[in-house]
Amino acid sequence: MGSLVEGNLLRGRYEIVKILSEDMGQTIYLAKDRLTVNSSMYVRELDLKLKSGKALTLEGVNNMISILSVIAYRGIPKFIDFFSGVDTYYIIEEFIEGSHLEELLQARESSFTFEEAYYWMYDLCDTLHYLHGLEKPVIVRNINPNALKITLHGDIKLVDFSMARYYTENKEIDTLFVWNPGYTSPEQFGNQKSDVRSDIYGFGATFYRIFTMQEVGSFNFNFPPVSKYNNTFTPEQDAFIAKALAKDPLERFQSALAMKNALRALDPFKDKQQEVAAEGKELKKKGIAKFVQSVFGKKNKK
Repeated sequence: MGSLVEGNLLRGRYEIVKILSEDMGQTIYLAKDRLTVNSSMYVRELDLKLKSGKALTLEGVNNMISILSVIAYRGIPKFIDFFSGVDTYYIIEEFIEGSHLEELLQARESSFTFEEAYYWMYDLCDTLHYLHGLEKPVIVRNINPNALKITLHGDIKLVDFSMARYYTENKEIDTLFVWNPGYTSPEQFGNQKSDVRSDIYGFGATFYRIFTMQEVGSFNFNFPPVSKYNNTFTPEQDAFIAKALAKDPLERFQSALAMKNALRALDPFKDKQQEVAAEGKELKKKGIAKFVQSVFGKKNKK
């Protein structure tokens, strides 16, 4: 349970507006910056006192802060500030207006199509390529529809780094047991080593979820073709998602760049005239943005 309420002031600057979510020892608040007119941001409160198997550790918190303070990319919210309290840590991040991918799925009556999600997949490949290509590579280990936010303009942002760590090649196994049914890759069960291909698995599971509306944890790593649940899917699109979800990491895409290149070949607009393709892409993005805006508006009226 978060320790802050509406009106609390942190560092004489960040005024709490409301609680947005609570989970696993983390409470996320909407706040406004008194030093900047009309500026909103997120305050992430990390509680180390939680007594459960999901408790945060000081090592885990320091690791998250270390990662967030050095990464800077358009697909990731900006890191603003960090400070500590008594057994509590606060991270201040850029406020992203929009809705989580899972929220958007819940607001629909049918699955997303490959065409609707194409640019999200493409841009997420770029974000993963950036993270995996850093001098000290970062693996997220927690890619799922609640870790991704779609902005009011229809763009995708990776917003959850609570399970992220630096990849160390000579480390034999993960130091943290990671469990998120359906989105956790087979090698993340504590006795194997996760790497960039674990993020590729999470990518595949995330988009399988929004393409099928199925609970991915129920498949126990044995995913039927997407087309079983979504008749808009082609065999080539099925094969793309299946490769990302391969049980054996050696059978997956070996990098985010390789996945992006495979995705480029499946561009739903590539066979159309350049003018028609450009117009179609723009209309598709505007349609998605309008949908996100409607979901965001309804959520904020509650």
